[in-house]
Amino acid sequence: MTAEKLTYEEMEAKLGEAQDILGALRHHEVDAIVGDRDIAVVRLQEVEEALHRAKAQLEERVVERTAELAKVNRQLQETLQSQKEIQNQLECSARQLRDQAELLDLAHDMIFVHDMEGRIVFWNRGAELTYGWKREEAVGQLSHELLQTEFAEPLLRITARIIEEGWWEGELVRTTRDGRKATVAARWALRRDANGRPAAILEIDNDITARNRAEQEMAEARRFAESIVDTMRESLVVLDPQLRIISANRSFHETFGTDPQQIVGRPLPTLGSGLWANAELCRRLNGVPTLGGSFEGFEIECNGGEPRAFVLGAQPIRRPAQGAERILLVIQDVTLCKRQQRVIEADKERLDSLTEELMMIEERQRRQIAQALHDSVGQSLAFSKRELNLLRQRGPEEVRGRLQEVCAQLEDAIKHTRDLTFELSPSTLYTLGLQAAVEELAEQFAESEGFHCQVEGPGDCISLNEQVRSLLYRAVRELLVNVAKHAEAKNVRIVLDRAEQGFRIVVQDDGKGFDVSALKGRGKGGGFGMLSVRERLVRVGGVFALESAQGKGTKVTMVVPIDRGQRSDWGFDGIAT
Repeated sequence: MTAEKLTYEEMEAKLGEAQDILGALRHHEVDAIVGDRDIAVVRLQEVEEALHRAKAQLEERVVERTAELAKVNRQLQETLQSQKEIQNQLECSARQLRDQAELLDLAHDMIFVHDMEGRIVFWNRGAELTYGWKREEAVGQLSHELLQTEFAEPLLRITARIIEEGWWEGELVRTTRDGRKATVAARWALRRDANGRPAAILEIDNDITARNRAEQEMAEARRFAESIVDTMRESLVVLDPQLRIISANRSFHETFGTDPQQIVGRPLPTLGSGLWANAELCRRLNGVPTLGGSFEGFEIECNGGEPRAFVLGAQPIRRPAQGAERILLVIQDVTLCKRQQRVIEADKERLDSLTEELMMIEERQRRQIAQALHDSVGQSLAFSKRELNLLRQRGPEEVRGRLQEVCAQLEDAIKHTRDLTFELSPSTLYTLGLQAAVEELAEQFAESEGFHCQVEGPGDCISLNEQVRSLLYRAVRELLVNVAKHAEAKNVRIVLDRAEQGFRIVVQDDGKGFDVSALKGRGKGGGFGMLSVRERLVRVGGVFALESAQGKGTKVTMVVPIDRGQRSDWGFDGIAT
């Protein structure tokens, strides 16, 4: 039968007992040992050897036991150190969780966590403020029942997707405690446990009710603006910096027969049959975004089929801090306007021709009336005056006084007839020329109005046709009338000279002058007849310039071409200041 292995304490006790027996044997030399049950006869030397072996085994067991205790001690120290590190990590994690919870409470977003059954386990401050329920009221409730959530798709489908993909985003409609509907942009994230099983879902809601309302209002405003743009008669095209079409209004598609779906993204120069491939137009359009400029009044014509004309303008469409990113091209169909303009110009030419003809007819009638007055009435009055003077010399004394009065009246009638004849059509103008007629006119005004009038000219006969000669004479007379009525001048200077292909008359006074800008706003019929003079000069290819200022007198320059077919260019036109 196999003996049981003794423990360390039992071996130590047996060893002590054996040492006592050996001691007794040495003193009494006993060869037999009587035990409780057996009697053993041993030799002392053998017993001592056995004791030495037992002692060696005991010491070996002590060494093993000591090593085991050291190992256990090291393991215990490692366990204690690991537990201490775990405790520190747990305390750090607890602090982080507290900090994160405080940060989540600082967030304006609504953040809450629910388990896989939908029951709320965390509810932040933002959710309290927006939805109205306190944390202690919300925790433990079913989130979709508490918030009466309206899902865009079935909840089971959303749950299946988040379990499969780990996240989900979308818009939800939730109801707050006070019954207000709130549209939120929801982001769900799945949390799994240590074994990889779904444990909870984190929901982050952002209230986008105001944003959606603003986007809806912007969409309505955009539709309203597009409807206004589509009702405009002008064609509008939006281009990018590479001149690719981004959008166009209805008028553009109707005018040029394009399809909205086919032209978006196409370069403008590639549309049509080369109408938009104009090099100058492309150069100007390319300069709009790069140079930040704009242009208008650029005309192009389309001669394919029915001739058409367009006026183009472009300007940059800017965005804050991004510069010019778009080009707005405005196209106005001026075909009808061009046709009407040509008709108006033709009518104007006919009207000018008729006006000139009427003026010539009027001038001839004036000459005829003046000639008739001179030949008939004037001669008759002169003959009557001569005869009455003879009668007065031969008649009795008592009738001489009466005849003297009649002769004085006849003299006044002859003078008025001569003045009337001169005003209607001065014979000097047609017999001696323009300069002689102007000199005669200046003498008449100087005598009647009391200012000094000086006429300077080349002296020789200047070849001007009848219409221009009459027009210049009437213009000078109109200007002298203005001097007499308004200038309060003491001296008037009239200069007639000839330049290359033109004839010029300058009328200058030292009167009080006036503000020329006030004259510009009077329109036709105003300005003491000066605008009427200008229009008549322009009609014959001439120009009219006026210079005046308060207290500095007035200077009027009129230039007409000697050759009616060629206009004089003296570097000014119209009313100059």
